[in-house]
Amino acid sequence: MISINPDGLVGSILAVEGMNDATIILNGPGGCRNYHSFLSGIYNPRPESRDSVDRSEYFFFGQHRVPCTYLDEEDYIHGSVEKVEDILPIVIEKRNAMIVIINSPGASLIGDDLDGIIKRGDHSDKALVIEEATLSTAASQGYDYAIKSMIDWLNPQEIKKEPNSINLLGISIYDNDWKHAKEDLQHLLNLMGFTVLSTPGAGCTVEELRNSAKAEFNVIVRPEYAIDTARLYEEKYNIPSIICNYGAPIGFEATKEWISTISAKTGADPSRAFEFVEKYQRKAVSLLREFQNHTTLPKGTTFGIRADSSIALALSKWLIDYLGMAPVAIDISPGEYVPHLNSLKMLLNNNGFSDVLLKSLNVERPDIVFADGHTAMMMERAGACHIGVNISPPSLERFNFIPRPIFGPQGSMYLLDEIINGF
Repeated sequence: MISINPDGLVGSILAVEGMNDATIILNGPGGCRNYHSFLSGIYNPRPESRDSVDRSEYFFFGQHRVPCTYLDEEDYIHGSVEKVEDILPIVIEKRNAMIVIINSPGASLIGDDLDGIIKRGDHSDKALVIEEATLSTAASQGYDYAIKSMIDWLNPQEIKKEPNSINLLGISIYDNDWKHAKEDLQHLLNLMGFTVLSTPGAGCTVEELRNSAKAEFNVIVRPEYAIDTARLYEEKYNIPSIICNYGAPIGFEATKEWISTISAKTGADPSRAFEFVEKYQRKAVSLLREFQNHTTLPKGTTFGIRADSSIALALSKWLIDYLGMAPVAIDISPGEYVPHLNSLKMLLNNNGFSDVLLKSLNVERPDIVFADGHTAMMMERAGACHIGVNISPPSLERFNFIPRPIFGPQGSMYLLDEIINGF
């Protein structure tokens, strides 16, 4: 079963398109654009943009997201300067608060001075360039680099801290049902007395990103997507970062540990947030008891995971300790956060599963697979697993009428629903 991991170019583009009033310009051929435009429209739709863009307009050509210079063979010989100069005013007219230009892998070899084009056109207050080639990096690293670049370009000055304020980092529009995940985690932080100033790359505005330098703390959901950004905040704006050793807030215990870690670092009262999580936990326990009146499942069931290290750690711990399940294959996505990967190794070694880490899902036939929606669906349909649980894009599930995040208490309920009702 072949599964393709998204690369750093995808991550960089989705980080910008995850901002509600920023647009990325892809300097490259049209073939490099279509997939990214499709993803942006699915994962962070902007209804107003459908009305504001003539679908036949030059550089948009029938799609309202990720305008592109449409380089051809002549441009690779003579340069892309003319097309970049032409596209910038058209995109600026759409009243985006920020425009980010990024080269396709081929265009990066041309060597055009894109910064010079922006300065000559007097667009320095609206546009920036991501020069670093992110194609060969993991999606998480490309995402992190793009967010860091945007903050660095905004360069907020004369910062006065807002009391009890937080930035929520490391959540992206490429997370499963990211809107409900963001809502749930923000609510937990609000219950602890915090105001969330920004969620960079996840439904955040440019003004919110500019104000993010006023935060007292950065709370990181997944460090793979935020470690360099967090380092910039700490070095430039003296904002300390909080990372939970349990990994991402997946499962009731990891979510409570996430709350405890924030409380320990900030002195905030965690009691109301605990009560909120435990309300869901009591409901889950009651339903599990009803289900287990007739079976011992899911205890003893085997599982496999394909995910980022912070997700794999928290999910594995919850499935092993809370549900009594046994891992047979855990495949870590590129761009791992080493401390979480080491914690995962220790967890598996201590429970007698030292041989399952970095083992491909193709090698074993687990009862339940937790992976991106396409992999989970293909393995279930092919009979390579009994239950395939969608925990991340890409997926064919486009509209979430009910919550389907994997983070926070609602994420725990979604995962339990998929596991129990899959038998």
